[in-house]
Amino acid sequence: MRQLIKHDFKESWLEMVIANACILGGLILLGAFFRIMFSIDISSESALPVIYSYVCILFPFIIFAGIVLAFISIVKNLYQKLVGNQAYIVYSLPVSTDALLLTKILVTTIWIFSIILSFLLGLLFLILILGDFRSQIEVLSNLADLLFSNFGAFIGYLVTIFVNIILLITQILLTLAILNTGTIRKAKVIIGLLIFEAIGYAMQIVKILPNTFSFGFGTNGEWTTFNSFGVSTILLSFLSVVNGTLYCFNIPVFLVNVGFIILFYFLTRYIINKKMELE
Repeated sequence: MRQLIKHDFKESWLEMVIANACILGGLILLGAFFRIMFSIDISSESALPVIYSYVCILFPFIIFAGIVLAFISIVKNLYQKLVGNQAYIVYSLPVSTDALLLTKILVTTIWIFSIILSFLLGLLFLILILGDFRSQIEVLSNLADLLFSNFGAFIGYLVTIFVNIILLITQILLTLAILNTGTIRKAKVIIGLLIFEAIGYAMQIVKILPNTFSFGFGTNGEWTTFNSFGVSTILLSFLSVVNGTLYCFNIPVFLVNVGFIILFYFLTRYIINKKMELE
């Protein structure tokens, strides 16, 4: 399995490095550009408004392009190795289906975390560049104190992000496996998107009850109950602010998501072993 992980990183590192550089570099350059423009009287130079407009479009486009490149690279890597033109070679290796799937999940999770980290670091540099340095350092210091004083809640939030990332990956894997059962021959991209969305909507329907009334713990570390209807996104599924208190780790939704991960994993494994037709 170690060799599989090493090979997977070698196959995808270049695209992901470029994607991370676009996101991080785009945010830093955007902050630097705004800082320069704020110190210049734009109206005094006829060409500056035009340059300002183009750059305001260019840097966000670079950031967006990095995110799109990362997503395409992840899906392409999953598709080619598990069901695409490289699948015959992969399945001829003396490794189990579980090893292949777990390797894909692990490597993809690491890459997604790298994208999130690049984006957060870029935002941090953007804030530091645009604001007063001393005041920003003070704000960051207060934020660090808040995190360490509520470390359990912070760890719980990180765990929820981790679970949601794995849920997203297993949803993609299940979609790709269904697409290659032999029953779908044409318009695979469109049908794949529809299948992915259908699985997502089915999950949301199942989550209606746990999202309506949930229990967990807040920043004071005490168990509590709260109504969090409507709080459900990839990164904020377990995050709700009720009466000024930050709550995280929505236990029922967490358990539902873990259940979906297990279900999607074994469905994908079954389809690969029993039903899938390679290209």
